[in-house]
Order: sequence, then structure tokens, then C-alpha cells
Amino acid sequence: QVFQGMRKRDLASWNAMILGFATHGRAEEALACFDRMVRNVKPNSVTFVALLIACNHRGLVNKGREYFDMMVRDYGIEPALEHYG
Repeated sequence: QVFQGMRKRDLASWNAMILGFATHGRAEEALACFDRMVRNVKPNSVTFVALLIACNHRGLVNKGREYFDMMVRDYGIEPALEHYG
């Protein structure tokens, strides 16, 4: 509810929501949140860690690979150890 009431959502607030959904087994909501986020905010390394956690929890291997590839190709983020975890 707090997130919905925020006028301006920054990278940190989006990452918190995505990671919260991801770590509580709500992968679909995490991925949908990412789709809304990228309309206005550029994701960072933390964003992709959260997405990969979401995919891992739900067994979405192909989707996880898509996000991993997107991270490098579309956003120029070099994979770090936490992206492989």
C-alpha cells in the first residue's frame, strides 16, 4: 500500500518491491513489477539479482536466462558472482 501511494518511485523502491516478491515466492508479481519499472527507471545489478532469484524460486530457467542475457545485452551490466548464485 505504501508503494502504491508513492508519487515518485525510484530505483531503490522498485528494487525493494521486486526483491520482496522474489524472496517470498511471488515470481509472477516480481516479473510484472519489473515490466512496470523499466517504463521509467533503468534497472541495475541489484534489480537483476532479484529477478534471477524470482526465476530460481519458481523454476523458470528459460525466463532466468532471458533476464541474464537482457542484463548484459540491453543494459550493459557485467555479470558478478551474485548473478550466478
